[in-house]
Amino acid sequence: MGIGMKIFCNKCSFEKEVYLGKGMSFFDGFDIFLEYSPDIISDSELKRLNSVRRRRSKIDFYKELYHCHKCNNISTNLYVEFIYDINKKFIIEHLCHKCEIPLEVIAPKDVRQKPCPICGENLQINEDSFLWD
Repeated sequence: MGIGMKIFCNKCSFEKEVYLGKGMSFFDGFDIFLEYSPDIISDSELKRLNSVRRRRSKIDFYKELYHCHKCNNISTNLYVEFIYDINKKFIIEHLCHKCEIPLEVIAPKDVRQKPCPICGENLQINEDSFLWD
């Protein structure tokens, strides 16, 4: 089960529901890794990673909260981390759809320290979360 929250601004009309965590609709982590990595990793490297994934790898994936430092956009994206060859790690990076710069993963508790993307006041988060699947 995942958890949902509402992020909002007390000064303007900004409001956004976010869904974090992992719902029951997710299945094979490597398939998710493949879906998010085709432009980042070469075909030969993907074949190699696929060959080692069953022996000595771990894939972690869930919806996470992201923030853009330039435009202050708040979004959710799928966090995908592939740990392989004992100590190597590959994390799918997400870019802001407006600014095309890398997004920062933030914890829900840190939302209050982020400015509203519309007016610049500090954002708020509804503590009364809900579950999603």
